[in-house]
Parts: sequence; C-alpha cells; structure tokens
Amino acid sequence: MKSRFLFLLLSLFLLGCGKFTYAADTYQVMVLGDLHYDGMAYHKIPAATPNRAKERVRNCTMWEKATPELLTLAAKQMNNDIPFVIQVGDFVQGDCETVELQEKMITDGFDKVKTYFPNHKLLPVRGNHDIRMFKGNSGAPTVNAFFPRIAKELGVPKINGTYTVRHDKDLYIFFDGFLRKKESLKSLQKALADNPNVRYTFFITHLPVLNCSIGNPSWLVKDFKAVRQLLLERNAIIIAAHTHVPSLVQAKRDGKQLTQVIVSSVGKDWSPEIAPGTAINGFDTFCKRIGTKKLENKRHKPFFDDMKTFEIPVFELYKNCTGFAKLNVADSGVSIEYYTNASGKPTLVKKLR
Repeated sequence: MKSRFLFLLLSLFLLGCGKFTYAADTYQVMVLGDLHYDGMAYHKIPAATPNRAKERVRNCTMWEKATPELLTLAAKQMNNDIPFVIQVGDFVQGDCETVELQEKMITDGFDKVKTYFPNHKLLPVRGNHDIRMFKGNSGAPTVNAFFPRIAKELGVPKINGTYTVRHDKDLYIFFDGFLRKKESLKSLQKALADNPNVRYTFFITHLPVLNCSIGNPSWLVKDFKAVRQLLLERNAIIIAAHTHVPSLVQAKRDGKQLTQVIVSSVGKDWSPEIAPGTAINGFDTFCKRIGTKKLENKRHKPFFDDMKTFEIPVFELYKNCTGFAKLNVADSGVSIEYYTNASGKPTLVKKLR
C-alpha cells in the first residue's frame, strides 16, 4: 500500500510549466494519428475549393460511424500500464470562416475525443489543419482553445506551443512546428538542453522529419536539417502523422540512428476487414515512385540530397494500416503495435529500438 502511495505521488509530481513527470520502467503509450474532427455546424458557407468540399464530406461521414468505432476500440485497450494518449496533430479539420467557429470546433472535438479516454491524459500537438482556416492560417483558435485544454491535461497553468513530458527515464517532446520564425527550432533546442540524461527521446511531431510521402515528399518540419541533426544526437524515435499513410523509416549517419513511424487514424481509411500489407519497401523504390523529374526539382532536391547522406536500412510504407497504435517501452527496447481491426490484437508489430 505504501509503495502504491509513493507511486501516485511520483505520478503527480510537477516539474514546472509545460513539464509533467510519471514513473515506470516498462509501459505502453496509446498513439492516435490524424482525426480531422468536423461537422456541418462549424461551417456557414460552402467550402472554398472542390477539394475542401470533398474533405468536408469525408470528415462528416467518417465521424458518424468509422471514427467513433475506431476510438471505441482504442478505449478498450486502455489500462494502468498506459499513462497517456498521444495525438499527432490534425485533431480537427479547420477551414472555419471565423476564429469563433474554429475555437468551437477545437473545443467540441477535444471534448468528444476525451470522452473515450476519461481517465488518461490526452496529449496532442498542432497540425496544419488545426490552424488552417477558410482563408489562410491562424494560430489564434489553437492558442485560445487548444492550448488551455492541453495545459489542463498536464496540470500546468499554460503552454505556449512545444511542451515536454518526462516518463521516468524517458523524454517525450511534443513539438509545435507552427511557431513563428525560428521559435519551433529554439523550443526543440531548449527541450533537449533541459533534459540531458534520458533513456529514450521520443519526438512527437505532426509533420515528418524524414521524407516518406509520395504526394508531397518535401512537406517536412521547418529547419529539417537542424532538427534531424539535433535528434540524431539522441538516437531519437520520431512519432509523426500528416501523410495518412503509416510507415517506418530508419536512417543512420555517423554511428547514430533516427527512427520514424507514421500513424494514421483517419476514419475514411479504416478498413478492419483487410489485413495490412507493405506498399513500398526500400528507399530506392520510393525514389523511383517519386520520379527523377520531381527529385531534381529545386523545390524537392534539397530535402532528398540530405536524405542521401544517411544510410537507410529500413524504409516501409504500409497499406490498409489505418487505426491506432501502442508503443511498448522497456529497457530491452521499443516497439510499436498497429491495431487495424476489432480483434483486440495487433495486426502489425515493428521493432523501433
């Protein structure tokens, strides 16, 4: 009884604004990818473009059945070994005409997802859709509605973007890639400097750090070269989303390694009757799919030139792999389990470290 009491005290110990500490050597973490919460109540006029109109229909439809089903199954997996739930950005669709409507979308969306995980911390990062409005981008709705909810989950007065969670020996950096100018990079530098001695460093980011998207292969975090190098020094494990295509990439350079996994929870692609498979295996195969013309384009070339400075022993893009995931973290290593159906068992397991 005494040890349990001490554990609870440690679990609630606050290190400071934007930091929260837990205690456990072996544990799991629930991971949700893009959710794109949406509804017609948040839009007063037709979508700005035909593509956005399609996305609106997609989102409203999937939030009627597929996404609630997916979240219900994820909720059934929750237990005492899972201290918190990560959501990797694009929590909402955005595209609202006013700040007030977008704030309501964020508030309703967060509260809706929280009902599935009432006893666990729900910890997201901002994605490009969370700030995307009918015209242009605005961070105001996320600052007004998203950040206070995250701060409440952490038990701190406020957050300003990037925040960190210490889980015993491990560091989780929830990276806000949508701060002004060099602020995102500075926030990463500070998070690493403030936490020098850790077992594993997990970098939670909406936009990938390593190229893995066929559609827009160079849409990565800002200051990607500097971010890669900083994370490389920690042999970091990157948890990202954005592409809607789950994947695993391992990149080595100078005796260090980056490991990146993509998780997608887009209800439209939830296909529990189909087993996951591998769509692309190998970085060279990926580059061939992109095509020489695009690779040599001045827009994309710098991103791929830097990727070519790495040895890439693992490069896998998966199909029929939408759902939710769990990290298994222990002294012996880290793995990720993808759950893509209602069986309660992982359909794909990959070793990360």
